[in-house]
Amino acid sequence: MKQATLKIYEPIDSYGWQLYRVRMFLADHAKDEVTIEVNSLGGSVNDAMMISKEIQDHGNVTVRLLAFCASAVTWMGFGAKRVEIADDALWLCHQSSVLVSIYSSLNADELERTIEDLKKSQKLAEATDLIIARKYLDKATANGKDTTLAKVLDLVKEEKYLTAQEVVDLGFADGIIKNAKSMTNEVRQFVVENHAALKMPAVPEETVQEDEGLMTRVRNIVTELFGGKLPEPGKNPTQEPQPEGEKQPDNPINNQQTKKMEKKFLLVNALLALTTALEVSDDGKVTLTVDQLQTIEDALAQKKIADDAVREATDALDAISDNVKSIDGLKNKVMAVKTVLDRTPLVAPTAQVPLPKSEEQKKAEELAESAKDEINQEAKNI
Repeated sequence: MKQATLKIYEPIDSYGWQLYRVRMFLADHAKDEVTIEVNSLGGSVNDAMMISKEIQDHGNVTVRLLAFCASAVTWMGFGAKRVEIADDALWLCHQSSVLVSIYSSLNADELERTIEDLKKSQKLAEATDLIIARKYLDKATANGKDTTLAKVLDLVKEEKYLTAQEVVDLGFADGIIKNAKSMTNEVRQFVVENHAALKMPAVPEETVQEDEGLMTRVRNIVTELFGGKLPEPGKNPTQEPQPEGEKQPDNPINNQQTKKMEKKFLLVNALLALTTALEVSDDGKVTLTVDQLQTIEDALAQKKIADDAVREATDALDAISDNVKSIDGLKNKVMAVKTVLDRTPLVAPTAQVPLPKSEEQKKAEELAESAKDEINQEAKNI
């Protein structure tokens, strides 16, 4: 029987791309033994559930959880015949989230309707949490674990990263991938920096052993995107070949500066399509070629065009109202306008059909009518 591997190293988007990708891959390998490697912080609940169903329908899939696995991907693979987790992976389950966006000035009646809508969203989130908790419970009991739905819900609410051994002990995975080395320090640092924005639990502080295989794949991808030729493993192309058996002396200063360049200026190295870090002299200076300067100049020009486009879009939105102008961030401004548009009819009534009057308009007209009599006119003049 043939074997095929699919790698999911991105979020489970809500646009159906990952679902379509998994569905097509499993269809193309309907008679093969499939392995799906997952390294993702999760995403769409609906799409993850559908992917789980696709995996179950195939019937011959092993899911391997690598590095960081959180949210929807922790149970996405429960339809597989076997779920494995890397010994250096971190695993996180948490309560589901419902999109809520309120950018408006509301009167008492509108506030009451908003509260009712929020209560409905709360019920939806609670129902989603219950469905997901049952999936965890079914997996745990299938692995012979003695647990309850209440215990699983408590774990979901705790929102705490678990180790591979803890995940297996709870019954959410069938086995551990020994000596996986699936998580590099770059991967860990990327997730650490983004967890605050995602409002997810802090990542446990730990330095992990580098995965040379993964780093080689990253370098290959960067080289493929930007061009250039990769150096041979363990060889610095800027160095002259050394006679066999003769050891090149170490330079602690240059080694330290090179490591600093590699860590601090990863984007610059990628932009310039460098296969090794920029060379730093003893006095801390870096020499660039004219072509490299032109590459940086072109990139800055493109950035200026993008910044100008964002600024123009922001100015256009700010011109709509002071309320929109007071909102921070382009995305939030767009969401505010979208909220208003969502409450506006797509097709305006024709001129022959009068628009329905709001309660505020009716009261204003009644007040204006009553002001015509002399008594109210006198009262108005006081």
